[in-house]
Amino acid sequence: MSAWHQIASATTTIAFSICLFIASQMYVTSRVSAAESATLHVLKLRNAGYRALHGH
Repeated sequence: MSAWHQIASATTTIAFSICLFIASQMYVTSRVSAAESATLHVLKLRNAGYRALHGH
């Protein structure tokens, strides 16, 4: 029984850590893509403002 308990415990731990890893990867990816789109938006706005100011 002890061996089965250890195996079940290890499997649960591994599954839990994999879930945590996937969740953190998804979170990081979503944060990065949000930051990228925000940066692009700011750059576009600055570009448009620059063109408006300088009449190009």
